[in-house]
Amino acid sequence: MRRPPLCALLLITLQVVAGVAGYAAEGDAEVLHMYDLTDLLEPVLDAPSPLVLREDQRSPTPTKAQPSNAEKRDEFLRQHFESSMAALISAHSEMRGTTLFVTGTKVLHDHIGGELTKLRAQSSVMIKTGVIAILMDPKERQEHYALSYLAWHDLPGSPGQVVAELDHAHWSKLAEQINAKEADLIVVDYPGVTSFSDQIANASRLADFPYPKLQFTASGPSVGQGIEQVGDSITIRATATDDHRFIHVVVDYLNVSILSIAKINLGLQPDGKPAIAEEPVLWRVHEHIDQAIPNGEAIIVTTGAYLEKDHAPRAGFLVVQSEIIDPVKEAQVSHELAGKRKAKAEAAKAAEQKTKAEEHVEVPPPKVKGANDF
Repeated sequence: MRRPPLCALLLITLQVVAGVAGYAAEGDAEVLHMYDLTDLLEPVLDAPSPLVLREDQRSPTPTKAQPSNAEKRDEFLRQHFESSMAALISAHSEMRGTTLFVTGTKVLHDHIGGELTKLRAQSSVMIKTGVIAILMDPKERQEHYALSYLAWHDLPGSPGQVVAELDHAHWSKLAEQINAKEADLIVVDYPGVTSFSDQIANASRLADFPYPKLQFTASGPSVGQGIEQVGDSITIRATATDDHRFIHVVVDYLNVSILSIAKINLGLQPDGKPAIAEEPVLWRVHEHIDQAIPNGEAIIVTTGAYLEKDHAPRAGFLVVQSEIIDPVKEAQVSHELAGKRKAKAEAAKAAEQKTKAEEHVEVPPPKVKGANDF
Protein backbone atom coordinates (compact mmCIF):
# COMPACT_ATOMS: atom_id res chain seq x y z
CA MET A 1 0.00 0.00 0.00
CA ARG A 2 1.34 3.37 -1.01
CA ARG A 3 1.64 5.91 1.81
CA PRO A 4 0.79 9.60 1.17
CA PRO A 5 3.69 12.04 1.18
CA LEU A 6 4.70 13.66 4.49
CA CYS A 7 3.52 17.12 3.42
CA ALA A 8 0.03 15.76 2.74
CA LEU A 9 -0.15 14.15 6.20
CA LEU A 10 0.93 17.43 7.78
CA LEU A 11 -1.77 19.33 5.90
CA ILE A 12 -4.52 16.86 6.96
CA THR A 13 -3.39 17.03 10.62
CA LEU A 14 -3.46 20.84 10.60
CA GLN A 15 -6.96 20.84 9.12
CA VAL A 16 -8.27 18.41 11.81
CA VAL A 17 -6.67 20.43 14.63
CA ALA A 18 -8.08 23.65 13.24
CA GLY A 19 -11.54 22.08 12.96
CA VAL A 20 -11.46 20.74 16.53
CA ALA A 21 -10.14 24.05 17.84
CA GLY A 22 -12.92 25.91 16.07
CA TYR A 23 -15.55 23.53 17.40
CA ALA A 24 -14.10 23.76 20.95
CA ALA A 25 -13.97 27.54 20.79
CA GLU A 26 -17.62 27.63 19.78
CA GLY A 27 -18.68 25.09 22.46
CA ASP A 28 -16.53 26.55 25.26
CA ALA A 29 -17.83 30.09 24.96
CA GLU A 30 -18.90 31.12 28.46
CA VAL A 31 -22.35 32.61 28.89
CA LEU A 32 -24.33 33.79 31.92
CA HIS A 33 -27.46 31.86 32.92
CA MET A 34 -29.78 32.58 35.84
CA TYR A 35 -31.49 29.73 37.73
CA ASP A 36 -34.46 30.48 39.99
CA LEU A 37 -34.21 28.02 42.91
CA THR A 38 -37.07 29.35 45.03
CA ASP A 39 -39.10 26.15 44.86
CA LEU A 40 -36.06 24.00 45.71
CA LEU A 41 -34.62 26.21 48.46
CA GLU A 42 -37.88 27.03 50.22
CA PRO A 43 -40.26 24.06 49.93
CA VAL A 44 -43.56 24.29 51.79
CA LEU A 45 -43.43 21.78 54.66
CA ASP A 46 -46.23 20.61 56.88
CA ALA A 47 -45.84 21.58 60.53
CA PRO A 48 -44.51 18.82 62.81
CA SER A 49 -47.00 17.01 65.00
CA PRO A 50 -47.90 19.00 68.15
CA LEU A 51 -47.00 16.07 70.40
CA VAL A 52 -43.42 15.81 69.17
CA LEU A 53 -42.36 19.16 70.56
CA ARG A 54 -44.65 21.51 72.44
CA GLU A 55 -43.97 25.14 73.23
CA ASP A 56 -43.47 24.47 76.94
CA GLN A 57 -40.83 21.85 76.13
CA ARG A 58 -38.68 24.08 73.96
CA SER A 59 -35.37 25.03 75.53
CA PRO A 60 -34.10 28.53 74.82
CA THR A 61 -31.49 28.49 72.08
CA PRO A 62 -29.41 31.37 70.80
CA THR A 63 -30.66 32.93 67.62
CA LYS A 64 -28.72 31.57 64.69
CA ALA A 65 -27.26 34.02 62.20
CA GLN A 66 -28.83 33.82 58.76
CA PRO A 67 -26.51 32.13 56.23
CA SER A 68 -24.90 34.34 53.62
CA ASN A 69 -25.77 33.95 49.96
CA ALA A 70 -22.48 32.12 49.36
CA GLU A 71 -23.15 29.71 52.24
CA LYS A 72 -26.69 29.09 51.00
CA ARG A 73 -25.38 28.40 47.49
CA ASP A 74 -22.65 26.02 48.65
CA GLU A 75 -25.03 24.13 50.95
CA PHE A 76 -27.47 23.63 48.08
CA LEU A 77 -24.73 22.47 45.70
CA ARG A 78 -23.25 20.06 48.26
CA GLN A 79 -26.67 18.56 48.87
CA HIS A 80 -27.71 18.03 45.25
CA PHE A 81 -24.53 17.77 43.15
CA GLU A 82 -21.50 15.49 43.12
CA SER A 83 -18.70 17.05 45.19
CA SER A 84 -16.35 17.92 42.32
CA MET A 85 -19.22 19.38 40.26
CA ALA A 86 -20.41 21.37 43.29
CA ALA A 87 -16.92 22.88 43.64
CA LEU A 88 -16.79 23.70 39.91
CA ILE A 89 -20.21 25.38 39.89
CA SER A 90 -19.39 27.28 43.08
CA ALA A 91 -16.22 28.70 41.49
CA HIS A 92 -18.21 30.00 38.49
CA SER A 93 -21.35 31.27 40.20
CA GLU A 94 -22.90 33.82 42.51
CA MET A 95 -26.04 33.62 44.62
CA ARG A 96 -28.44 36.54 44.93
CA GLY A 97 -31.47 35.77 47.07
CA THR A 98 -32.85 32.54 45.63
CA THR A 99 -31.39 33.03 42.15
CA LEU A 100 -28.14 31.34 41.11
CA PHE A 101 -26.06 33.21 38.51
CA VAL A 102 -23.67 30.88 36.66
CA THR A 103 -21.11 31.91 34.04
CA GLY A 104 -19.96 28.81 32.19
CA THR A 105 -19.88 26.74 29.04
CA LYS A 106 -22.82 25.10 27.31
CA VAL A 107 -21.72 21.74 28.72
CA LEU A 108 -21.82 23.09 32.28
CA HIS A 109 -25.23 24.71 31.78
CA ASP A 110 -26.63 21.52 30.26
CA HIS A 111 -25.48 19.58 33.31
CA ILE A 112 -26.98 22.08 35.76
CA GLY A 113 -30.28 22.22 33.86
CA GLY A 114 -30.51 18.44 33.75
CA GLU A 115 -29.88 18.05 37.48
CA LEU A 116 -32.43 20.74 38.38
CA THR A 117 -35.01 19.09 36.12
CA LYS A 118 -34.45 15.76 37.90
CA LEU A 119 -34.71 17.48 41.29
CA ARG A 120 -38.03 19.10 40.39
CA ALA A 121 -39.38 15.84 38.99
CA GLN A 122 -38.32 14.07 42.17
CA SER A 123 -39.91 16.67 44.46
CA SER A 124 -43.25 16.34 42.60
CA VAL A 125 -43.48 12.61 43.44
CA MET A 126 -46.28 11.88 45.91
CA ILE A 127 -45.91 9.10 48.47
CA LYS A 128 -48.51 7.46 50.71
CA THR A 129 -47.25 6.02 54.01
CA GLY A 130 -49.33 4.09 56.50
CA VAL A 131 -48.59 2.96 60.06
CA ILE A 132 -50.30 0.15 61.97
CA ALA A 133 -49.73 -0.43 65.69
CA ILE A 134 -50.21 -4.01 66.92
CA LEU A 135 -50.07 -4.12 70.74
CA MET A 136 -50.54 -7.01 73.16
CA ASP A 137 -49.49 -8.37 76.53
CA PRO A 138 -45.68 -8.83 76.54
CA LYS A 139 -46.11 -12.53 77.43
CA GLU A 140 -48.49 -12.99 74.50
CA ARG A 141 -45.97 -11.47 72.15
CA GLN A 142 -43.16 -13.66 73.47
CA GLU A 143 -45.18 -16.88 73.25
CA HIS A 144 -47.23 -16.41 70.08
CA TYR A 145 -45.74 -13.53 68.08
CA ALA A 146 -42.00 -14.20 67.94
CA LEU A 147 -42.32 -14.08 64.11
CA SER A 148 -39.13 -16.11 63.80
CA TYR A 149 -39.77 -16.64 60.08
CA LEU A 150 -38.74 -13.01 59.44
CA ALA A 151 -35.13 -11.88 58.93
CA TRP A 152 -34.71 -9.56 61.93
CA HIS A 153 -31.77 -7.20 62.40
CA ASP A 154 -30.96 -4.31 64.76
CA LEU A 155 -32.71 -1.00 64.13
CA PRO A 156 -29.97 1.65 63.70
CA GLY A 157 -30.04 4.30 66.41
CA SER A 158 -32.59 2.41 68.54
CA PRO A 159 -30.86 0.00 70.94
CA GLY A 160 -32.96 -3.01 71.87
CA GLN A 161 -35.26 -2.72 68.86
CA VAL A 162 -35.20 -4.82 65.71
CA VAL A 163 -36.66 -4.43 62.23
CA ALA A 164 -37.52 -6.80 59.39
CA GLU A 165 -38.85 -6.45 55.85
CA LEU A 166 -42.46 -7.51 55.47
CA ASP A 167 -43.39 -8.57 51.94
CA HIS A 168 -46.95 -9.29 50.81
CA ALA A 169 -46.78 -13.00 51.62
CA HIS A 170 -45.49 -12.47 55.17
CA TRP A 171 -47.95 -9.61 55.76
CA SER A 172 -50.86 -11.86 54.72
CA LYS A 173 -49.61 -14.54 57.10
CA LEU A 174 -49.38 -12.06 59.98
CA ALA A 175 -52.83 -10.63 59.17
CA GLU A 176 -54.34 -14.13 59.38
CA GLN A 177 -52.64 -14.65 62.73
CA ILE A 178 -53.97 -11.30 64.01
CA ASN A 179 -57.54 -11.96 62.83
CA ALA A 180 -57.54 -15.34 64.56
CA LYS A 181 -56.82 -13.73 67.96
CA GLU A 182 -58.10 -10.18 67.46
CA ALA A 183 -59.88 -10.20 70.85
CA ASP A 184 -56.51 -10.42 72.62
CA LEU A 185 -54.85 -7.68 70.59
CA ILE A 186 -55.05 -3.93 70.18
CA VAL A 187 -54.73 -3.06 66.49
CA VAL A 188 -54.67 0.63 65.55
CA ASP A 189 -54.66 1.31 61.81
CA TYR A 190 -53.80 4.96 61.20
CA PRO A 191 -55.02 6.61 57.99
CA GLY A 192 -52.46 6.81 55.23
CA VAL A 193 -50.39 9.99 55.24
CA THR A 194 -49.78 11.45 51.78
CA SER A 195 -46.90 13.84 51.16
CA PHE A 196 -44.55 15.03 48.46
CA SER A 197 -41.16 13.32 48.35
CA ASP A 198 -38.76 14.63 51.04
CA GLN A 199 -41.40 16.73 52.78
CA ILE A 200 -42.86 16.41 56.26
CA ALA A 201 -46.38 15.17 56.94
CA ASN A 202 -48.09 14.09 60.14
CA ALA A 203 -51.18 12.53 61.62
CA SER A 204 -52.38 12.77 65.23
CA ARG A 205 -55.04 11.26 67.48
CA LEU A 206 -55.08 13.68 70.40
CA ALA A 207 -57.31 14.51 73.34
CA ASP A 208 -57.01 17.41 75.80
CA PHE A 209 -56.76 16.49 79.49
CA PRO A 210 -57.68 19.52 81.65
CA TYR A 211 -56.63 19.59 85.30
CA PRO A 212 -56.29 22.08 88.19
CA LYS A 213 -52.69 23.22 87.88
CA LEU A 214 -50.43 24.62 90.57
CA GLN A 215 -49.37 28.19 89.76
CA PHE A 216 -47.49 30.85 91.66
CA THR A 217 -48.69 34.45 91.89
CA ALA A 218 -47.63 37.52 93.83
CA SER A 219 -50.03 36.55 96.64
CA GLY A 220 -48.75 32.96 96.80
CA PRO A 221 -49.56 29.57 95.25
CA SER A 222 -52.99 29.12 93.75
CA VAL A 223 -54.89 26.84 91.39
CA GLY A 224 -55.05 27.60 87.69
CA GLN A 225 -56.10 25.74 84.60
CA GLY A 226 -53.68 23.28 83.00
CA ILE A 227 -54.05 21.17 79.86
CA GLU A 228 -52.03 18.18 78.71
CA GLN A 229 -52.40 16.58 75.31
CA VAL A 230 -52.57 12.79 75.42
CA GLY A 231 -52.82 10.33 72.58
CA ASP A 232 -50.40 9.57 69.79
CA SER A 233 -48.92 11.21 66.74
CA ILE A 234 -46.87 10.27 63.71
CA THR A 235 -44.44 12.54 61.86
CA ILE A 236 -43.24 11.15 58.52
CA ARG A 237 -40.67 12.22 55.95
CA ALA A 238 -40.68 9.88 52.93
CA THR A 239 -38.17 10.31 50.10
CA ALA A 240 -38.20 8.31 46.87
CA THR A 241 -34.96 7.19 45.23
CA ASP A 242 -34.23 8.34 41.67
CA ASP A 243 -35.27 4.99 40.21
CA HIS A 244 -38.44 4.88 42.37
CA ARG A 245 -37.55 1.37 43.54
CA PHE A 246 -37.10 2.34 47.21
CA ILE A 247 -38.52 4.88 49.63
CA HIS A 248 -36.45 6.23 52.52
CA VAL A 249 -38.83 6.77 55.44
CA VAL A 250 -38.07 8.63 58.66
CA VAL A 251 -40.91 8.05 61.13
CA ASP A 252 -41.29 9.49 64.63
CA TYR A 253 -44.12 7.83 66.51
CA LEU A 254 -44.97 9.28 69.93
CA ASN A 255 -47.52 7.93 72.40
CA VAL A 256 -48.46 9.88 75.55
CA SER A 257 -50.70 8.51 78.29
CA ILE A 258 -51.37 9.45 81.92
CA LEU A 259 -49.63 7.14 84.37
CA SER A 260 -50.95 8.72 87.57
CA ILE A 261 -52.15 12.02 89.04
CA ALA A 262 -50.47 13.51 92.11
CA LYS A 263 -52.61 15.64 94.44
CA ILE A 264 -51.13 18.86 95.85
CA ASN A 265 -52.91 20.31 98.91
CA LEU A 266 -52.42 24.09 99.03
CA GLY A 267 -54.36 24.59 102.27
CA LEU A 268 -56.94 27.27 102.83
CA GLN A 269 -57.13 30.16 100.41
CA PRO A 270 -57.91 33.78 101.41
CA ASP A 271 -61.59 33.06 100.77
CA GLY A 272 -61.45 30.29 103.37
CA LYS A 273 -61.89 27.44 100.89
CA PRO A 274 -59.36 24.60 100.53
CA ALA A 275 -57.40 24.45 97.31
CA ILE A 276 -56.11 21.26 95.75
CA ALA A 277 -54.00 21.21 92.61
CA GLU A 278 -53.01 18.22 90.51
CA GLU A 279 -49.88 17.16 88.67
CA PRO A 280 -50.36 14.45 86.02
CA VAL A 281 -47.46 12.03 85.58
CA LEU A 282 -47.11 11.22 81.89
CA TRP A 283 -45.88 8.03 80.27
CA ARG A 284 -44.17 8.74 76.95
CA VAL A 285 -43.01 6.22 74.36
CA HIS A 286 -41.05 7.49 71.36
CA GLU A 287 -40.26 5.25 68.40
CA HIS A 288 -37.80 6.49 65.77
CA ILE A 289 -37.53 4.62 62.47
CA ASP A 290 -35.03 5.51 59.74
CA GLN A 291 -35.15 2.86 57.02
CA ALA A 292 -35.35 2.26 53.27
CA ILE A 293 -38.43 0.34 52.15
CA PRO A 294 -38.95 -1.24 48.70
CA ASN A 295 -41.70 0.70 46.93
CA GLY A 296 -45.06 -0.82 47.84
CA GLU A 297 -43.62 -3.06 50.56
CA ALA A 298 -43.53 -2.69 54.35
CA ILE A 299 -41.28 -3.09 57.37
CA ILE A 300 -42.16 -4.28 60.88
CA VAL A 301 -40.46 -2.80 63.95
CA THR A 302 -40.62 -3.96 67.57
CA THR A 303 -41.97 -1.38 70.02
CA GLY A 304 -41.26 -0.34 73.56
CA ALA A 305 -43.78 -0.70 76.41
CA TYR A 306 -47.05 1.20 76.10
CA LEU A 307 -49.60 1.71 78.87
CA GLU A 308 -53.32 1.27 78.30
CA LYS A 309 -56.18 2.72 80.36
CA ASP A 310 -55.82 0.02 83.00
CA HIS A 311 -52.07 0.82 83.17
CA ALA A 312 -51.30 -2.66 81.87
CA PRO A 313 -48.13 -2.76 79.76
CA ARG A 314 -48.55 -3.48 76.07
CA ALA A 315 -45.78 -4.37 73.63
CA GLY A 316 -45.84 -5.31 70.00
CA PHE A 317 -44.98 -4.01 66.56
CA LEU A 318 -45.28 -1.05 64.26
CA VAL A 319 -45.88 -1.88 60.60
CA VAL A 320 -44.82 0.89 58.20
CA GLN A 321 -45.89 0.60 54.55
CA SER A 322 -44.98 3.13 51.87
CA GLU A 323 -45.66 3.41 48.16
CA ILE A 324 -45.31 5.96 45.39
CA ILE A 325 -48.62 7.18 44.03
CA ASP A 326 -49.01 6.62 40.28
CA PRO A 327 -51.13 9.57 39.00
CA VAL A 328 -52.41 7.58 36.00
CA LYS A 329 -53.36 4.61 38.16
CA GLU A 330 -54.97 6.86 40.77
CA ALA A 331 -56.99 8.61 38.05
CA GLN A 332 -58.18 5.27 36.70
CA VAL A 333 -59.18 4.05 40.17
CA SER A 334 -60.97 7.34 40.85
CA HIS A 335 -62.79 7.09 37.51
CA GLU A 336 -63.83 3.49 38.22
CA LEU A 337 -65.09 4.40 41.70
CA ALA A 338 -67.05 7.34 40.27
CA GLY A 339 -68.58 5.01 37.68
CA LYS A 340 -69.55 2.47 40.34
CA ARG A 341 -71.09 5.19 42.53
CA LYS A 342 -73.06 6.53 39.56
CA ALA A 343 -74.30 3.07 38.58
CA LYS A 344 -75.29 2.35 42.19
CA ALA A 345 -77.19 5.65 42.45
CA GLU A 346 -78.99 4.99 39.15
CA ALA A 347 -79.90 1.46 40.26
CA ALA A 348 -81.27 2.78 43.55
CA LYS A 349 -83.29 5.43 41.71
CA ALA A 350 -84.69 2.86 39.29
CA ALA A 351 -85.63 0.56 42.19
CA GLU A 352 -87.37 3.44 43.96
CA GLN A 353 -89.35 4.33 40.84
CA LYS A 354 -90.33 0.67 40.37
CA THR A 355 -91.53 0.45 43.98
CA LYS A 356 -93.59 3.62 43.59
CA ALA A 357 -95.11 2.30 40.40
CA GLU A 358 -96.09 -0.99 42.06
CA GLU A 359 -97.61 0.80 45.06
CA HIS A 360 -99.53 3.31 42.95
CA VAL A 361 -103.30 2.66 42.81
CA GLU A 362 -105.56 4.45 40.37
CA VAL A 363 -108.52 6.14 42.18
CA PRO A 364 -111.71 6.09 40.04
CA PRO A 365 -113.60 9.39 39.63
CA PRO A 366 -116.62 9.91 41.92
CA LYS A 367 -120.00 8.80 40.46
CA VAL A 368 -121.79 11.86 41.88
CA LYS A 369 -120.48 15.23 40.87
CA GLY A 370 -119.81 17.51 43.75
CA ALA A 371 -120.19 21.25 43.97
CA ASN A 372 -116.50 21.74 43.23
CA ASP A 373 -116.60 19.70 40.02
CA PHE A 374 -116.75 21.89 36.95
